[in-house]
Amino acid sequence: MIARFFLKYKTTLLLASFLSIFSIYTTSYFTPLHPEIKELFGYSAVYFVSWEMYRLFSWAMLTHGSEFFFRALLMILLCVWYLEHKLWSKKAFFSFWIIHVFSVSMLFLFIYFGHIFLAASIFSALFHISDVGPSGWYIGCLWVIIALSDKRRKLLFFLIQIILILLIIYHAFKTSPEKMLIADFLHIIAFNIWYFGYINLQKIWNKKPEHI
Repeated sequence: MIARFFLKYKTTLLLASFLSIFSIYTTSYFTPLHPEIKELFGYSAVYFVSWEMYRLFSWAMLTHGSEFFFRALLMILLCVWYLEHKLWSKKAFFSFWIIHVFSVSMLFLFIYFGHIFLAASIFSALFHISDVGPSGWYIGCLWVIIALSDKRRKLLFFLIQIILILLIIYHAFKTSPEKMLIADFLHIIAFNIWYFGYINLQKIWNKKPEHI
């Protein structure tokens, strides 16, 4: 019974396990993540220039610590599990990683070309700031579930896009906006990739998109 449950939802359980192990190892499950650890394992566009590609994976396995860890763990257990429930586990596992890597790569290219070709200080700040967290995964899952759970999914898709854009505009006027904008940009990229990716993957697998 337990083995069958693990095999069926191994993507969710593996993600939750890795997130927990990293948090225990870094003691960030009850205290904020140490800045040196974030710099060592977090995402930063400047590190991708030097091809430190391990950050594609370590970034998703860490959080900012404390309440961020428990929030991420809860969202993974709920959102990733629910989406995995609708897919064969092996398909879900590879889909999650492929879309995660693609989302981060698109974010990096956006920041990199903005830093190179636009004379805006915000892109310079985004280029150097480090971030961690699996929010691109679970928010992508959550918004796909929302978008596919109603017959008016096109309207929901449009409304979510507006909300994401408004969040970017709102945070752009905050002090040190790069801390929030890097996550906002990832969320809007991940949402679009998850949304269209899921629908197209269903077509590839000769299935109609399910109304979850």
